[in-house]
Amino acid sequence: MSKPRKKYNPRKQRQVWAGESENAFAKVFVLASTERLSQQEINSLSLSMLMSLDTLRSSWCPTSFNLIGHFYRVARIVATEMKIGLLNDACDAAWRVLQDLHETDGNPVPTADQYDVLRYLLDALLALLPEIPLPLWVMAEESSRESIKLRMTEQYMLLPEWARLAAIDVLSGKTVKDLAATLERTEKEVSENVRTAGAILYTLRADSTLPFPSNVTKLRKLGEQLLPVAAQYELAIKQLRRAA
Repeated sequence: MSKPRKKYNPRKQRQVWAGESENAFAKVFVLASTERLSQQEINSLSLSMLMSLDTLRSSWCPTSFNLIGHFYRVARIVATEMKIGLLNDACDAAWRVLQDLHETDGNPVPTADQYDVLRYLLDALLALLPEIPLPLWVMAEESSRESIKLRMTEQYMLLPEWARLAAIDVLSGKTVKDLAATLERTEKEVSENVRTAGAILYTLRADSTLPFPSNVTKLRKLGEQLLPVAAQYELAIKQLRRAA
């Protein structure tokens, strides 16, 4: 699946905690909280982290890549706010791997060394979960999700208009073959761009219960869930154009 070529920066995030002073009092209470994640929540997070990494190890999966990027950003905030040097170093190494994977054309999978770096970060974060104040974890996750939403919105707007509209047509039931003929483009080009747009819409929908649309057939089956998302962002694009 082709990827928009805008440079990936997993460090880009809403700086809600790290480096800000306007919420200093709230920050003190967050860090001093004695609330912690439950064992059930820790087990669920552990499963989510490790399954995402194992999936990415075998084949390129945007959803798994984004989820690992999400945990990277959470780890970065935790490391900064709790002043954990080793976790911060693990984040530095993971950031380089995530950037390398994003900038690799085609369908990249981590090398053995890259996998070890990402696994080390996730293991370090998992080991710290029982010690992280629950309010800090919640705020870090919210900040990271907002970052993903902003990045996916940027990537959706970078797609050619014909590709976005073709994805909407596929979600509405049309075939790639018919669209290729109408657009006077190859079926391969239409399919790749439609799947890219579909993956972005899937991420913006943020519903992990939905199957990832790894091909056009699976994407078409998500029309009911993704068409409202596409309509929302197409309306936003039109409004931006009118305001320009």
